[in-house]
Amino acid sequence: MIVHETVESEVEPAPMRAEPEPDPGVVALRRGAYEQAAGIFLREHADQLGREKAEGSTAVVDRRPLRLHALALLGAGACVESAEAFARAYAEDPTLRFEPLDGQELLGSASEVRSVMLKAMRFAKRTGTPEAWSMVGYLKQAQGKSQQAEDFFARAAAAQVASPGPAGSRGALEPGTRSAI
Repeated sequence: MIVHETVESEVEPAPMRAEPEPDPGVVALRRGAYEQAAGIFLREHADQLGREKAEGSTAVVDRRPLRLHALALLGAGACVESAEAFARAYAEDPTLRFEPLDGQELLGSASEVRSVMLKAMRFAKRTGTPEAWSMVGYLKQAQGKSQQAEDFFARAAAAQVASPGPAGSRGALEPGTRSAI
């Protein structure tokens, strides 16, 4: 008779890692609390600017909070401000173009991404500004539609050539107004 000894090895379970706290701005976006999210992301952007100023010329420019602020503004219907914030974010941090937003992750559903996209599209068609068409392009990137995004960036470039007005010229709506979409 053969006797087998069973050797039990003591394997320590992997330590539990605490999940990071969810970003309150993203939580607000997913809930559709766009004005609240816009405020949170604007504060994060201001904090980032403060860090950059403190670091001086060695600072890494990061406009992700400003871009999220722009997305929240769009969700809230503040299309003029949204387009301007998107334009500023991408102008100051060109690397954002290579890091598209994850619309469904940020807004919680494909239907909400479509809803926000429709707001941007209506605004762009009505105003025809380069900032508005670029905003549509950024949102097409967020939907994973790269070729369509490039088409809208081309429209933005054409709109810039067609009406090279002064910075701050935004077409039919003035800053501080809500679009009627």
